[in-house]
Amino acid sequence: MNYTEKHHLPQWAKEDRIMMKDFNDAMASIEDGLVRGPAKVAEEAARANEKTAQAASAAQAAADRAARQQSGGQDHKSNYRRPRRKPRGKGPGEG
Repeated sequence: MNYTEKHHLPQWAKEDRIMMKDFNDAMASIEDGLVRGPAKVAEEAARANEKTAQAASAAQAAADRAARQQSGGQDHKSNYRRPRRKPRGKGPGEG
């Protein structure tokens, strides 16, 4: 009997006798792969998301440092103030 390279599943030749244990072991291996596969993908996705978040945080920190250095070490906050609205008075013809 031969086996597949990646998952070591049995490959019977015409002259091989198919044994119940070999068949059951192969089916159990397939079942296990089907169950663990999605969990493994989700795990890898979570790790990738964590790395992306860490990289984004590091990039933001570097940008903040560069902005502070460029502004002479002070926090870069604008001194702009929005003009006040004029109070609405009564217009012509209003009571």
